Amino acid sequence: MIEESNVITDNKFQEIKSMSSRIILFYQDEIVYNQTNLKKEELQAMSKMFDNDTSTTLSSGITIDDQQFIVQRQFTDMITARRGDESSGEGLAIIKVPTKNNKTIYMICTFKMPILSARIIPIMKEYCQGY
Repeated sequence: MIEESNVITDNKFQEIKSMSSRIILFYQDEIVYNQTNLKKEELQAMSKMFDNDTSTTLSSGITIDDQQFIVQRQFTDMITARRGDESSGEGLAIIKVPTKNNKTIYMICTFKMPILSARIIPIMKEYCQGY
């Protein structure tokens, strides 16, 4: 795992952290930062959701820390999900970003309303492009 202080001191990361209830940052073979109980194998399975067809991903859902999220949308580089209602629920975003060293880094964030995926995902992408 990369030194937590290296990740946390980045201003963009701090912005993401201020909007998020949980953050996970990982490569297929390495966890960089994890605020959950998810293990490496579980994260690898989540990263493989991008390889699934949309109907499989939509029907599977995502569980983090015993919280079940209903997948709403899947794109080639992002998956969004939600639990609860519009006013007090929680959103989830998973992104995958190619890195400068030809690897792929993944970031998962959960966030409470009123934060929306349209607000946090561009910041997540910008941060991950630095890897």
